[in-house]
Amino acid sequence: MIWKIINQPDFSTCGKFFYEKLVFVKKPPYLHCLIQNITMKTNGKKHFTQEFEINARAHEIYELISTPDGLSQWFADKITLNENGRYVFTWGKTSYSAEMIDYRKNVHIRYKWEGEKEQFLDFRISVSPVSGTLFLRVIDSMDTDDPHEQAVMWNSAIQTLKNLVEVNVV
Repeated sequence: MIWKIINQPDFSTCGKFFYEKLVFVKKPPYLHCLIQNITMKTNGKKHFTQEFEINARAHEIYELISTPDGLSQWFADKITLNENGRYVFTWGKTSYSAEMIDYRKNVHIRYKWEGEKEQFLDFRISVSPVSGTLFLRVIDSMDTDDPHEQAVMWNSAIQTLKNLVEVNVV
């Protein structure tokens, strides 16, 4: 099953569910979200994918997605790196541990959530060769059956990230 949540300029279609599994949702006007997909993998896990246009440099975004200090500014209440090299993400009183399993500086980083076989969080940075526009793609394992809930959560988090970097762009 594939869900696509596409931001439409005509918001009269928002909230309608189509037989082709297309859902149109109203986006807040300050976000620059391009497309979001929810895909059901063969092992039954769902992955959420969303790509954002961000007016920043790749190294600035990479710093915010790869370091405890950077991540704690926009993603979780607190993030620490423990003695085993694992990241501990804390929201309120709940903590989750993840291992950085793959990275390429200024291009991508992938975290695997501890104890979850196929649960991961992947960030990919790309720059359009034509326009020079930077895009951040988020691929996240889903714990919810509601793609709208996942989209709202990521839109909010990425807006916070954008507020950190877009003011400094020359």
